[in-house]
Amino acid sequence: MLELLAPAGSMEALRAAVQNGANAVYLGCGQFNARQSAKNFTPQSLAEAVKYCHVRGVAVHLTLNTLVSDKETPDVITLIRQAAQCGVDAFIVQDIGMVSVLQKHFPDAELHVSTQASCVNREAVKMYRSMGFKRVVLGREVTLKEIREIKDAVPDVELEAFAHGAMCIAYAGRCLMSAYLTARSAQAGACSHTCRWDFDVLADPLKAKQIAETGALVLEEKKRPGEYFPIYEGDDFTAVLSSRDLRMVEHLDDMVKAGVDSIKIFHPVIYSLNHCTVHNLLAFAKLVLAGLICRLLHCLLLVET
Repeated sequence: MLELLAPAGSMEALRAAVQNGANAVYLGCGQFNARQSAKNFTPQSLAEAVKYCHVRGVAVHLTLNTLVSDKETPDVITLIRQAAQCGVDAFIVQDIGMVSVLQKHFPDAELHVSTQASCVNREAVKMYRSMGFKRVVLGREVTLKEIREIKDAVPDVELEAFAHGAMCIAYAGRCLMSAYLTARSAQAGACSHTCRWDFDVLADPLKAKQIAETGALVLEEKKRPGEYFPIYEGDDFTAVLSSRDLRMVEHLDDMVKAGVDSIKIFHPVIYSLNHCTVHNLLAFAKLVLAGLICRLLHCLLLVET
């Protein structure tokens, strides 16, 4: 069965996702996840979340997708134990060192490779399979053709791929911009999304906006002549370095044909429901598989702060 996987940065978001068609959610508990700005879950609320999901046939994937230091390992083991007791269905892991920890203390745990591991080829998938991973969350950079080739080469590994949400300007968060400008490391789950800041073009406001809206305004670094960084002005934003969001709603059928087992939705605003309420959920798409409507894909959460 094709899985629709939605983010849940709070209990409100989790309920909204489940009630509107997601058959799996991913969430963080405590500090070892890539969305420290989200409300996230405590061990107590995690137990409530898992119970809520399981009685409705929805799986819960816990994110452990940050790099872990030696001094943090005991806390990770404690978190894993608490999550296992709650009945979490899978652990999404970035730090390979945590694999042996999971397998030692919780040998029955289902392991998923995080997209933070930047897995983009068949040989990497084969390696993760040999380590005991059931699923690989592919890097956002992988093409449909490459997904099909990976699935043909390693058909027994589940492939999860993003269908909507933010794209990082570096491979899966391997960027120092946030850490350099704000001392918040993306690899510690604290990315400040510096590339998405709302910069102002300091010139005559009207002329600058008119030029930027054409896409003709670019940056050029002095020692790199001929290499241009576009500045684009849109409705209520100016983008200097950020990439466009991923939007695969018209290509969901192509994703399934390529061999994707789980379609994943992501957006920092959706995930980080800090003191937010779920305002609305949009019908995401109708997916047709073998001539049948397989599922309504809901869960593009619009929130209001």
